[in-house]
Amino acid sequence: MAKKQFKPVKVSAMSTEQSSPTVFGEEVEITVESPTEEMVTEEEAEATVQVVQEPIPVVETVSTPTLTQAVEVVKSEYSDNLTQLLSLCKQTDNAPVVNYIEELLDYAKTMAPSQTMPTETGAINQANLYNTLISIIDHSGKDFRIAFSTMLCIFNEYKDAAFGGAYVLRFMESVPLNTNKRKAFIKMVNLFSMTADHKTRKAALKHVDFKRELVEPLSEESRMRIVSFYNA
Repeated sequence: MAKKQFKPVKVSAMSTEQSSPTVFGEEVEITVESPTEEMVTEEEAEATVQVVQEPIPVVETVSTPTLTQAVEVVKSEYSDNLTQLLSLCKQTDNAPVVNYIEELLDYAKTMAPSQTMPTETGAINQANLYNTLISIIDHSGKDFRIAFSTMLCIFNEYKDAAFGGAYVLRFMESVPLNTNKRKAFIKMVNLFSMTADHKTRKAALKHVDFKRELVEPLSEESRMRIVSFYNA
């Protein structure tokens, strides 16, 4: 069976007249109405529509600090003198010495005046300080002078805080040390506090009697080591 051929129907959208084209041999009434809305000119459209261009936000680039920069941030916590001595301690590659100094710095922060703690905890911290001081004196080996200098500098650094006269001997009535050790501890702390500042050390030593300040259980060798440091 032959297919029917469709002829296109042309419709004008601009006319309101009715026409009757023939589709498939039949008349079809098609009515095209003109739009009733008011036409808007191009000029009016441009005046009505405003295009707002949002500014592109500027994203700041945050760079990750280098290791050197990070070290500088840490250094800023301390005075120049202490920073230099801490650097010398690390350069010794003497693990025990580095550990002793870190224990002193930890003590200074843990026992800061703003820190509150039970008496038992404070007393244990004081006993640990005694042991750290003895270790610096007896077990620093060839790096004793650097370790002892750094220890005194830490005393001076925190002279108005953990190592200040009003705080450094807190909890002594509960410190788990025998009578001789407690006496030696108090005298050592007083001596180190008095001579902590290298600028006034020479003058302070004029009022020091080492025989009275360095007592047992410090050994004779330990006492001589300390005296030699101060007399150098």
